[in-house]
Amino acid sequence: MHAQRVRRYGDPHYITPEQKRRANNRAAQLARFDVIKETTYRKRHGRHEHRVVAEQILGRPLQRGEIVHHIDGDKHNNDPSNLQVMTQNDHAREHFAPQAQPIEWNGKSLFPREWAEELGMSYSNFYQRYTKGWSMERIASTPVRKWIRKQSS
Repeated sequence: MHAQRVRRYGDPHYITPEQKRRANNRAAQLARFDVIKETTYRKRHGRHEHRVVAEQILGRPLQRGEIVHHIDGDKHNNDPSNLQVMTQNDHAREHFAPQAQPIEWNGKSLFPREWAEELGMSYSNFYQRYTKGWSMERIASTPVRKWIRKQSS
């Protein structure tokens, strides 16, 4: 170890500065992967990069319940013009907005939440089936599974 430090730096007691060490580790981690998944967020010093950028824009730390939304949907585009800070409720509405149109079936026109009530199932169960491309006939005719915990004896 000492001989290696002498060869590299000319000093047996040389220690790499913390920032340089982190940058080297990050570069080594990225080099291990051929492609970075599109579904993952980049991290900067252990924190999601889009949150760090949003905090810099706001000039304060994000509060509890605040979400950083990527306007164009690209999780790797952390340009300040592409980021929008919103509450969790607003963020959920933003993503559910395309499905918030009435669905027509059997002569009725109801919103997804109303269809879920009409069919006697939870909204999340209905929404999951609908977004997977199930027809309304299939959604209505397929029973909802009731999971029963087995009791230990």
